[in-house]
Amino acid sequence: MPSRRVVSHSLFLLAATACADSTPVNRSDTGVGLDGGGDLGVDLGLDAGDPSDAAADLGLDLGAPDAGVSVCGNQIREGAEACDDGNTVSGDACNADCTLPPVCGDGAREGDELCDDGNNVSGDGCSGTCLTEGCGNGRLDPREVCDGTPGCASDCTQVASCGDGTLDAGEACDDGNLTPFDGCSQSCLRDRAMVVSTLRISDQGACDLNGDGYLDSLLGAALSPSLALLQPQIDSIVRTTPFFVFTMMGFEDDTLALDDPDVRLGWVRGDDANGAGANFDGNGLVRVAPGSILGGLPVQSFGGTYLGGRLDVGPEDISVPVFAGINLGVKRAHIVDTALTVSGSPARASIGTLAGTICGSVEVRPVAQIPNVISLFGVPGIPTNSCDPTRVPSNEVTLADLIVGGALFNGGIPVIEPAQPDVDRDGDGIESYEVVTGTGCQPVIVACIDGNGTRIDGRSCIHDERMADAWSITLKFTAPTVGLVP
Repeated sequence: MPSRRVVSHSLFLLAATACADSTPVNRSDTGVGLDGGGDLGVDLGLDAGDPSDAAADLGLDLGAPDAGVSVCGNQIREGAEACDDGNTVSGDACNADCTLPPVCGDGAREGDELCDDGNNVSGDGCSGTCLTEGCGNGRLDPREVCDGTPGCASDCTQVASCGDGTLDAGEACDDGNLTPFDGCSQSCLRDRAMVVSTLRISDQGACDLNGDGYLDSLLGAALSPSLALLQPQIDSIVRTTPFFVFTMMGFEDDTLALDDPDVRLGWVRGDDANGAGANFDGNGLVRVAPGSILGGLPVQSFGGTYLGGRLDVGPEDISVPVFAGINLGVKRAHIVDTALTVSGSPARASIGTLAGTICGSVEVRPVAQIPNVISLFGVPGIPTNSCDPTRVPSNEVTLADLIVGGALFNGGIPVIEPAQPDVDRDGDGIESYEVVTGTGCQPVIVACIDGNGTRIDGRSCIHDERMADAWSITLKFTAPTVGLVP
């Protein structure tokens, strides 16, 4: 008979990861035996009696449980705490008082935010970092080739002397035109581009996305048993045209030796322009796809810094390919810990490879639109029929069901570990999903519990706007240099 349960976060993969690497990674609460004070009812403190008393020792206090007072900074989320990352520092993913800092993209203008339009998409008047956009603010926004730099036009769309064929002060090149992506940019800085050659979902976190003090990659941990099966599909998509291409904008130092606090990294699609099959060895040629640009500039780009030879840009809401015809929307994506391999003469440095990490979160709702991709591989022993066929026909099993409910090979070997969301996107507490299980069938979602405790029954709850939380995700990439042609 089918039975109902609320699936907990994946545990054993995360614990194994933590043992293999000293870098903290996200671990889910076991929920076992915690009293109101956030411990196991076993205190290691000194007794309060006379110090000369034999009872004044460091032994176990096996008396009554604690009174349930929350302790901010102990890396255990307790009571009314919204987060607890194990420190009392503000400015990271969790404030010193265990409250969450303002979240850019939640639609509420808070803290230092100059705007908040409910998304992390730049180019719409409010940037992905919740700064107002517009010419004259001294920042290089999308649709701008300059802002506040010498010779910049009043509308930020042209540098005065650029395009006259003469190399003037402040120009790294001047090819006599303002044609974009032809080697010399519209601001007379060198076009530099890198084509994504490898992209993999990682179970090693790179960012603390939920303020618990650990580096989060719950989706990678959940998918870990099947990544060997999924990765060839991702590899094929990444290396099939149109490619994903990074373009560098606003890097004012041509040698790439100096820090730059205001740069942008374009995120565009590109078509093969040489047909020689040498697109990923540093000698390829790519033509930027028209749909990726507007007014000669990338429609989507990450703003940020270039410091100490490393890029740190974002957040931006982006889309990345994972299966044929299927993209994952990554919310609040940051590109972090990203190093540029630079070679060539000091007068004209060239990029060898861009290698780094994308971290962000994937909302459950859009994943519920993706079909049961595991069934597409035709691997015998993996059930594809729903555990609730009366309400969820077999062909309606989705990728969200597989992640929340888990998937087993031959009824016992995990293909996907069950994982509830771990990133609170809407600020009302972590949401959860109830699944119906059984023998020889695929668990499926049949009810949802909002972060505020509201229960939403029925299969359609997975599309309810109140259910906005997400799984953390980490993506590792490499991107060698590629030439651009108009």
